[in-house]
Amino acid sequence: METYIEGLFPEYFYNFVEELDEHPWLFSALASLLVGLSGILPLLIIPIDETASFKDGDKTDDEACK
Repeated sequence: METYIEGLFPEYFYNFVEELDEHPWLFSALASLLVGLSGILPLLIIPIDETASFKDGDKTDDEACK
């Protein structure tokens, strides 16, 4: 199993992962980046409906509200 995994990633990747164990703040920075992107990335992917606008006003029936 280990020989199969060794061929998937370059050697520098394994060295980087080993260094992360020595520097936990790098894990914190990576986690913060992922949490930040989880809020921004959907804004970039989900299309905004251009027909909805605050300029159109309230769409409720004024007679029913009274």
